[in-house]
Amino acid sequence: MLHQVERSYIKLLGKNGVSQKEIARRTNHTRKTIRRVLKEPTDKEYRRKDMGSIVDKYVEDIKRWIKQDLTVKRMLEKAREDEDKPYQGGKTIFYDRVKKIREEMEAAEDAVVRFETLPGEQLQVDWGEATIDYDRGQTRKEYFFAARMSYSRYTYVELREDMKLETLINCLLHTFEDLGGVPLSVTFDNMKTVVTGRDEKGYPDWNDTFFKFATELDFHPTLCSPRQPNQKGSVENLVRYVKNNFLAGRCFQTRDDLKDRLAEWLTEVNEERTSRATEEIPVKLLEERELEKLQPLKATSDNYGLLRYLTVTREGTVHYQTNEYSVPVELIGKTVETRIHPDRVRIYHENDLVADHPRSSGRKERVREPDHYEHTFKKKPRAQVMLYREKLLSLNHGISDYVEKVVRKNVANQRPHVVGIYDLLEEHGKEKLAELCRKCADRNLYGIDYLKVYLEDGDKLEAERTDNQQEELTLTGLPDQGEVNRDMETYERLVQGGGS
Repeated sequence: MLHQVERSYIKLLGKNGVSQKEIARRTNHTRKTIRRVLKEPTDKEYRRKDMGSIVDKYVEDIKRWIKQDLTVKRMLEKAREDEDKPYQGGKTIFYDRVKKIREEMEAAEDAVVRFETLPGEQLQVDWGEATIDYDRGQTRKEYFFAARMSYSRYTYVELREDMKLETLINCLLHTFEDLGGVPLSVTFDNMKTVVTGRDEKGYPDWNDTFFKFATELDFHPTLCSPRQPNQKGSVENLVRYVKNNFLAGRCFQTRDDLKDRLAEWLTEVNEERTSRATEEIPVKLLEERELEKLQPLKATSDNYGLLRYLTVTREGTVHYQTNEYSVPVELIGKTVETRIHPDRVRIYHENDLVADHPRSSGRKERVREPDHYEHTFKKKPRAQVMLYREKLLSLNHGISDYVEKVVRKNVANQRPHVVGIYDLLEEHGKEKLAELCRKCADRNLYGIDYLKVYLEDGDKLEAERTDNQQEELTLTGLPDQGEVNRDMETYERLVQGGGS
């Protein structure tokens, strides 16, 4: 079974026009295997993660012993003599692991081979952080995402609040949108949000959510090797370039001022300056040679949903970032595919959409749809009332204020009112219910019966109310306004007890 990185690399070669015969030669696989991989999705096959070797805890010690020219026999003796973690495994396993570590260390010493990338081939990305000086002596640590096309040197930088995986993916989508397409490969500097480690063959253990994103956007992810300074330095230079050419020596009024001046600097760097590496203006190379080589953008920052596999709790909800989102109770205990969008949380089971909630921006909030619990309402009628009430109280103030007063007036018998109002919501929608609540509240009428009356005869009742108001305005027998008015002297005598 091929590793996902091998599959992704084969697809990358195919996109670059390399023949299947040549790909087979380079990757040491049969042409039959190459044809199959090129037809299949990159992430079709998943391999169970290696449980690890009992020798792994001694890797750093073994590397040190190799540098000290210790024999394998002596290494095994020292591992068995370790007071904190004495080695208790077999001799053969230990010897084989030492051999692989030695080979990896020798490979790291190979000569550096420099190469130029092709148009649209590679995007380099990294995170940076800096302490920013603001006016009035204020300082603040800021994070920034930086990306640059290796061929054209076109640069994208974005200021962000954190360096989480969701933020990274959002920044990458913004970069692709700015470029006008997706490059063949994206190189990262071993971010923890991207890679969780490496297996015994040296292949990256990609974060599952990130690798799914790479597969869906159809780019090949690569990592800088810590043992190859030319790769790592190239990516790190991008961050230093931002710090030295934009941030150094500048003071900003506010964070918004920082964003505005960053946008101005990027315009200058991409559209006005000639790159020293290419002796060309980056945007010119991008538009003339790279743009046509970029792949179509299959998703944007507005519609892409971050993938999470979550287990449904006993309460019929899934948890994400301290908040809860409901699903049909029949799915309790099952694993569901959850897509986290900027403003929505959509939950799927066996490719069917089972829940679609607005995304909560708070903490420890429960976003629940009462219909998901219909199966349990016959056994727990009070749960039905409380969930319906929770839903109604989450709506706009006109509805929530009215429902709260109805509940307070009918604490001991709120069920018919809450269920009835919820039924009106389901049948007539939020806008109509808000209108009914407002009209009844204006007349101090609180209860489901009043809402139903206004629903059926609202126009008639409003007409009668208008007529009554007109009669009140034209009542006779009231004193003339001139008789009511008093001059200040008369008023003062009155309030001081001196008579009228």
